[in-house]
Amino acid sequence: MNSPTYRTLEQLTAILSGRVDGKLIRSISDEDWFLIILLSNRDRHRLIPALYIILCTEEFSADLPDDVRSYLTLAMELNEERNVALRHEIEQAVSALNAAAIIPMLLKGAAAIMDQRRGLAGRMIGDIDILVPEGQSADALAALRRVGFEPLIQIAAGHTIADLTRPGNHACIDLHWELLDPPFQKLLPAAEVFARAEQTDSSSLRFRLPSLQDHALHSLIHAQVHDPGYYSRHLCLGMARELVALQKVINWDAIERWAEAYQMRAVLEAALLAAQQFFGMQWPLSRPPTQTAIQHHKRACEVEISGRWDVGISRGARLREVFAPDRLAVRFGADRWYVTHLLQLCSQAVRRHGLRKLYGRLTAS
Repeated sequence: MNSPTYRTLEQLTAILSGRVDGKLIRSISDEDWFLIILLSNRDRHRLIPALYIILCTEEFSADLPDDVRSYLTLAMELNEERNVALRHEIEQAVSALNAAAIIPMLLKGAAAIMDQRRGLAGRMIGDIDILVPEGQSADALAALRRVGFEPLIQIAAGHTIADLTRPGNHACIDLHWELLDPPFQKLLPAAEVFARAEQTDSSSLRFRLPSLQDHALHSLIHAQVHDPGYYSRHLCLGMARELVALQKVINWDAIERWAEAYQMRAVLEAALLAAQQFFGMQWPLSRPPTQTAIQHHKRACEVEISGRWDVGISRGARLREVFAPDRLAVRFGADRWYVTHLLQLCSQAVRRHGLRKLYGRLTAS
């Protein structure tokens, strides 16, 4: 067996939400520990640091199996070493941009590394996200190339200028001119985020950081919409953990108004339901979650176990799921008519699969 189970989710929930004790730790079998770590290691979650912080303490360390304790300790040490190296690489990239009279903005993990107020302890980071004004895109790319970075992918559209790397680097630089791809750029426009940003002067480096509010909102949108966790009915526990860490500095009234304005309430609520279940977060909104968000979260937990969005549901339920209005709104933009979403979905599906194969996929038992 190599897939998490409902018991895995229950055990992970107990650990992360603070309901763990020595008796529970001792009751977890070797196989269950393997599944807990397997689930925690998924890219959408990156929960190994959280497990280390909770479990490798004086209170619980003696109850942990030796191999679990050793794995968590080694993973945490390697991640901390990598984050130190990433900080050095961020500083080099910012210095190169400053030399070209560009003051960049650091996003997501890069911002967390450079500003502990927004960071999670031991945050695991994929790439280095750097945002520059659209008018300085060419100059920024040239400045990074002068210090040895070369683009892996040159993107003509979307929100990214290029992914860049150089020999010996620990992560790619993801150079942005917007925070999100169309049609979602208006959910968090770069110009507005720049206007609200904080400028930081550190060791002769000049860079901007999103406001803590924008940082939290970007984490939510990126995981739920851009990746897209909500559309694919996936849990995104790394993002949920970040919202929990920032909950005291977030203006939840403003977040709620944003969600209402852009028809993103179910997206927000689904993320908060995950934060509530797995991390014990108190519900921060003025109204309880909608049934749409509750059903989404339940479905996301099932998908986490099965690995497939359509496992165990009937043909009729499968069709309802494919054409669910909230799902299509997240995929194609909430400002369009539902009929427009249906036409877009059908057009894409026919081009991708052909009519015969598409019919088989929808009706297969």
